[in-house]
Amino acid sequence: MSKIVGWCVAAAFLGCLLGLAGNLARLGGLRGLPFRLLIPVSAAVEMTERLRVEASSQEAVVGATWSAVRLVAVAALVVLVGRAVTDSLHRRSGRRRENIA
Repeated sequence: MSKIVGWCVAAAFLGCLLGLAGNLARLGGLRGLPFRLLIPVSAAVEMTERLRVEASSQEAVVGATWSAVRLVAVAALVVLVGRAVTDSLHRRSGRRRENIA
């Protein structure tokens, strides 16, 4: 019974934190980037740890699936960072043009 209560408290606490992080992820540019990276980083770390610990006891299909998830998570990280940087650069260049005109 105590484990159920513990998981309920943890879920309520983490749900609030992740909800706040999701809301802050909507911020544009580089300000919301850390919050947008939260899920891909979590997926990459989890799959890396699972591959390191559990892959030897699993079938090859499971290892391939975990590797694919890790690859997609890293690709999402690269895309999110690239998009935030290009958006930030475009905003700066747009401001400079407005100040010149």
